Amino acid sequence: MKWISVMLALLILCAGVACGKTAAGNAPGNVGGDELGAVERANHPQVKIGANFYLNLKDKLGLTEEQMKRLTEIRDNFKNEADRIKKEAVGAREELNALMKQEQPDLNAVEGKLKQISSLRIDFVMKNLRAHEDARNVLTDEQKAKLKELVKQVNEKKMEKKSKNK
Repeated sequence: MKWISVMLALLILCAGVACGKTAAGNAPGNVGGDELGAVERANHPQVKIGANFYLNLKDKLGLTEEQMKRLTEIRDNFKNEADRIKKEAVGAREELNALMKQEQPDLNAVEGKLKQISSLRIDFVMKNLRAHEDARNVLTDEQKAKLKELVKQVNEKKMEKKSKNK
């Protein structure tokens, strides 16, 4: 019985990881919020900058109305797709939990459910990357250079703050 409990815990942990959950319960790579926070998060190597990020920096980047319209469209399309995938993943996790609560779980069914959850996570990540690339392509070369400068300024401020705290 103890073995089943350990296996159940491991499988639930794996399912959470497969769905992109961290210990805090958040999906990694989320970007949003205020301008400064968005710029700070942009330097993280795993964070891909997307439409909402650029919209938060509209004044600093000098976005046109057409660019804002296109970025809003990209953001909204991604959000709709993400909501659909997340809803499907929640259902799959609930089904996995039900399978694991059985006295003798069907390991083939558990494996199939884990594969489904992993596939949904991959689908989510790829849609996210495509949306980020689409959003980046909306910017002009000049705006991309300005963005790079903003990120550099924030990084310099962070380094100054770290050195003062030591």
